Amino acid sequence: MTVSEQIKAAGALQDDPALAVITTQPLPDCPDIFVSGKAPIIIAPCMWQIAAALNAAAQDQIDARDKHRINTHARWPHKNDIPTFCAKTEKFRTSVSLSAETLDTITDRDRLVFYAVVAQAAAANTTDPIWITAENILQYCGIQRKKGADPYTHGYRQENYLAIAESMRRLAQICVTLQHAAVLENKKPARKNKTKDRQWLTTEGSIFAFMESKTKPATEYLIAFRYQLAPWIQRFLSGPNRAAGYLPRQLLQYDLNSQRWESRLAEFFFWEKTRNGGVATTKHIAAILDRESLPCTERYPQKTIDSFERAMNALQIDGIIAHWQYEGALDSHKDLSARNRLKNWLGWRVCVAFKRDEHTHSPNG
Repeated sequence: MTVSEQIKAAGALQDDPALAVITTQPLPDCPDIFVSGKAPIIIAPCMWQIAAALNAAAQDQIDARDKHRINTHARWPHKNDIPTFCAKTEKFRTSVSLSAETLDTITDRDRLVFYAVVAQAAAANTTDPIWITAENILQYCGIQRKKGADPYTHGYRQENYLAIAESMRRLAQICVTLQHAAVLENKKPARKNKTKDRQWLTTEGSIFAFMESKTKPATEYLIAFRYQLAPWIQRFLSGPNRAAGYLPRQLLQYDLNSQRWESRLAEFFFWEKTRNGGVATTKHIAAILDRESLPCTERYPQKTIDSFERAMNALQIDGIIAHWQYEGALDSHKDLSARNRLKNWLGWRVCVAFKRDEHTHSPNG
């Protein structure tokens, strides 16, 4: 979509019921939550499943343009005529649904906006509606401002604001169905066996709801959004079900064109570290690529292997992980034959160690 087409679409965004309430009041302060390099984030059940669903939808658009790629990842089969992404863990089941029209427009940027929205709410530590600006999100994602004659720095480009508004609209339309997630109802369990004090949460609804938006003066595009997390997410913000972690800023700042592998693998190992309490993990490569919807180039298997290894080395340099190696100290250049090279490599396992930092509590995994 060209910039002129995006500007024309800005009016349609405001006609969306979710964004229809436009405020003229001045914006409250919206602080940078990544001042320390990390921001708190809610580790509620199905958070990584929502991100995985967005990855699958975005990758579908890319794969449709490349006939040499094979798709090892989950898709969006229709359930009751609605595209639905399903994910199941050993503890609960998650379904993420979207209209077919919205599904066809999902991008990698939507996943980063999703993290920014949840992290902003976690940092505010309130169940009340809060504000987030497009500039907040663009800054978190490392998007550069326009620059004029040095040393003057200008604002962000118009298409950047429009892209954030589109992402917010799409995220607001996501419907999540969560089944059989364990929650505690009492602040202090009455029994020694805490499992008996747990109840099983089954819910269906959106991630967040819009309250109002704000446009930039003399323009039609949106620059700020007031929203409230859904009640089923809020219950993991405090109390006995509190599930909090720390999201590294670097996870949001990889370039989505040239560093897509780094971005998605950083996401995978962030959740692995969070769920395992920072304990080293060993995973099948095929399972990693499947969950993050990373493409396998069957015609050029070494290209896939090189992309993975380059990205893992970058994560180690950036501090997302402490160290990685193939299980058994295998070497992809020496221990893989030319015959069935990609298939054999996908069956390998990778060992990853993490750096110790802030304590993370995630009751549901």
